[in-house]
Amino acid sequence: MEDVIAVYERDAEALAERYERIEFERVHCEVLELLPKAGASVLDVGAGSGRDAAWFAANGYQVTAVEPSSKPCALY
Repeated sequence: MEDVIAVYERDAEALAERYERIEFERVHCEVLELLPKAGASVLDVGAGSGRDAAWFAANGYQVTAVEPSSKPCALY
């Protein structure tokens, strides 16, 4: 099985493009009501393109985003 980080390194641009095409609310529609109120701290592990971290930050959350692959981070 190919190393997951290696896949993200190799396919970062294509994966980021796919993630960014789908809105946060659409991806997470079934759990939106479970989110804490704005102002809460959020840890986004495996942040990828940063789509989710950006949504949380834009909506008043304190965000820490971590991505083990350097490629997706370099795209944005």
